[in-house]
Amino acid sequence: MNIAYQLCPRVNFTIFITFLALTCLFSPQASAAAELGWIGHWKDEEKREQLVMEVKKEFEFLYPDVQLRFIFNKDLQAEGAYYKLKIANTIVKMIQSGEITWDVVMLDHSVRKHLRQTGFRCC
Repeated sequence: MNIAYQLCPRVNFTIFITFLALTCLFSPQASAAAELGWIGHWKDEEKREQLVMEVKKEFEFLYPDVQLRFIFNKDLQAEGAYYKLKIANTIVKMIQSGEITWDVVMLDHSVRKHLRQTGFRCC
């Protein structure tokens, strides 16, 4: 049985939205040289991490021509002592520079709070 069915509905919805976003980004008409940068979440959270890895594996199977760059948010090399602050700083840097290096990012309440503290009112 897929691990998604063993988790709460909120987790299932989050993974569904993530998978939907990934799928929409790479429809069958996508370029053969496509690349996707994804900052994943839930590292070291047992079944949740396993679920993220299942979604990653399924995406790679469905879109073998897409090069997937994946990193967990806790492993992100960016400014900030706390991993959610690192994500917020990465998003701010992408917006300010115009160089979008990550296509899928985690954006929860804490990350949005950090974004607002930097002056961004995006969410």
